Amino acid sequence: MKKVLNETKADAIAVYSALDIATGGNLSLIKQSIAQSFQGFLEAKFNNLVLDVLSNAISEDELIAFIHSQANSNKEFISNLILKNMHADNRITTFLLAKLWIQKMKNNSLNYYESSLFANINTLTAHDYEVFYDSFLNISLYNNRQDIFQTTTSSGNEHYTTSLNKYKSMGIIADTGAFDGGTLVKDNNLEINFQKTPFSDIFFEYLREFFERG
Repeated sequence: MKKVLNETKADAIAVYSALDIATGGNLSLIKQSIAQSFQGFLEAKFNNLVLDVLSNAISEDELIAFIHSQANSNKEFISNLILKNMHADNRITTFLLAKLWIQKMKNNSLNYYESSLFANINTLTAHDYEVFYDSFLNISLYNNRQDIFQTTTSSGNEHYTTSLNKYKSMGIIADTGAFDGGTLVKDNNLEINFQKTPFSDIFFEYLREFFERG
């Protein structure tokens, strides 16, 4: 098996060399350029993550101590944190990862809601964050119920419900029981009902801090 793998690797190198020669060395230049640009991009993303943590009254010494911790749970967390930040396709995700990192350092673990967000954070897009922020800026009580909330958007905004359903699946908001998270079209508006969970307002405050910071 090892011999076969070595031969395959040698064949691939030979093909690459042939292509590089055929393109006058351009293939190597392109490869080098991609590697340099990508490395710089990853460094910038990681720098943003660290700066977001340090801007929350966390000292450099605390951060370094956590990174050098020998606890397996901390090592596992940091490994996953770095991977999730690498795959983040928007700045808000990096900001939220910093918040979760802070919670991990302060409490030695993430609670249920934080763990759910951490596990699923790369499924959220910048638009999803905007939908949640907008919906919580405009929520009202549904028929004076103290446990049912309602937000309204244009009936043409078809992705609004899709985004909020992601948060329901993570436990950040919840279905409304008998109302079944129902949506209604009224006066050309889409009315969406949901319940809050213990994490709903915390998550909203995270987003408020991001969107309203200077």
